[in-house]
Amino acid sequence: MTDQTANTVAETFVNRFVCVFGAPIQICSDQGGCFNSATFKHVCKLLNINKKFATPFHPQTDWDTILPMAVAAYNSAVHQSHNMTPHEIIFGEKFDITSFNQPHVEPNYCYDDFVTELRRKLSYSQKIAAERLNIVKEKSKTYYDNSTNPVTFKVGDQVLLLNKSLPKIGESSKLLERRKGPYTVTKIVTPLTTTIKINNKEKTYHNNLLKLYKE
Repeated sequence: MTDQTANTVAETFVNRFVCVFGAPIQICSDQGGCFNSATFKHVCKLLNINKKFATPFHPQTDWDTILPMAVAAYNSAVHQSHNMTPHEIIFGEKFDITSFNQPHVEPNYCYDDFVTELRRKLSYSQKIAAERLNIVKEKSKTYYDNSTNPVTFKVGDQVLLLNKSLPKIGESSKLLERRKGPYTVTKIVTPLTTTIKINNKEKTYHNNLLKLYKE
């Protein structure tokens, strides 16, 4: 993109994504002005797309720059649950980036046989993967339920907000207060996000950034 204005971002989203893959049910972005603009909101409304925003200063949603290589690494890794790679399950063959440097040899087979064999491989691998993933899913859920201790708040609670402010020039980050507040909880948005009032304005944050204030 030549710039990140609202019109450019909206046009790129429609032309490069929607026109290729179709309109998604939901998209999640940071709270940049181009995504929060009236133009982008209108595009989402027109295409019946549910627009979600990531809470500020929450790095779990800030990894788009390494996403393609991360996806490739994930898709080419053998999963312990089913002993196959995601790429193999979807395409019926192993993903090997080193093959780009190897001479291409045209296999000797009938294409009807190839299609039949490919369907068989895909059906088998997806069946095995689904069965084993269900087992791992149950184990993971049990482990998570037994180990997690979610942070929850209620309306009216006083909370402290993790200070993500950058230090001023010549100022050490060690001298900054670790948390700011207290602020009053005004709304429980989801089990993981909470709205607080800061300087008469309501802002929503991930619960990991908040801590119950105790006098």
